[in-house]
Amino acid sequence: INPATIGQAIESGVDMLFPSIHWYGEPEGLRTNIERAHSHGIEVYPSLAVAYDGHGESHHEFARNHPQFWEKRQDGSSVNRGAAVNLSWGFAEVRDYKVRKITELVRRLGCDGIFLDYAWYFGNDSGYADVIVTEFRQAHGRDPFAIHVDDPQWLRFRADYLTQFVGDLRASLNDLDRNVKIL
Repeated sequence: INPATIGQAIESGVDMLFPSIHWYGEPEGLRTNIERAHSHGIEVYPSLAVAYDGHGESHHEFARNHPQFWEKRQDGSSVNRGAAVNLSWGFAEVRDYKVRKITELVRRLGCDGIFLDYAWYFGNDSGYADVIVTEFRQAHGRDPFAIHVDDPQWLRFRADYLTQFVGDLRASLNDLDRNVKIL
């Protein structure tokens, strides 16, 4: 968010702003602009596309350094190139990294919370990382490759990793010295 946007928000009576954040980074001047927004009663919730760990051939540092954590499609290909690329929610290391980075970001910025944008899998043919497949087989005695991609039990199982991530993020944000919302 830039000073002009804040000025327009103040003039228009806006009470919330959702500036986009790229890969857990802190855009120059954002903290100052958040302080200005707060001085006018405007809440700020940076919008973070948490499932996007890259675009095209470019990836954030953690993703570049940990190719073993890339998500897989049902056909076994990695979801690490193109417009929709992401690390697998099935790995505790990925969830922990994202929780840590988001908590640090919220702490540094002094924002009111975080808007979790794009917290998903990239289609039902995604979410086939070895760790997820193995744990599903152990928990349910079924092979995810032998069932339909829309199987309710398979969808719920994969969704549980996202639920765990949000729960871990909530616990981490609760350790901050103020009430921080997750939207």
